[in-house]
Amino acid sequence: MLGKTNPFEEKRVKEGEVEAKILEYLNKKVGGLWWKNYSTGIYDPVAQRYRPITSMKGVSDILGVVDGVFVAIEVKSPHNKKRPEHQQEFIDKVVSVGGVAFFCDSVDTLEEELVSFGFEVQVDE
Repeated sequence: MLGKTNPFEEKRVKEGEVEAKILEYLNKKVGGLWWKNYSTGIYDPVAQRYRPITSMKGVSDILGVVDGVFVAIEVKSPHNKKRPEHQQEFIDKVVSVGGVAFFCDSVDTLEEELVSFGFEVQVDE
């Protein structure tokens, strides 16, 4: 069965899909100001490579401010358990200066983390 996908294999959710759902949730149920941090860089056709657009490694995928608190969310797809050191260092730095930061692989995890940090989340009625 080489080259064919198994119809019974669970669909692997992509990180971008998780990011989109998280951003939608944040804007609808949490409020504040949220944005996607684009960290892939800008393609340089002469050098034929991506040039970094940030000078700081490990900056989280989603950044925001809620009630004056800076929040950094590093998004992972549910099957990706990797936690690169530079991403953990950024999260630790945000927390050390009074912000909130965490890894997140689903809307359920997002809601749990936000509630654990004391943020109000709108509940559907």
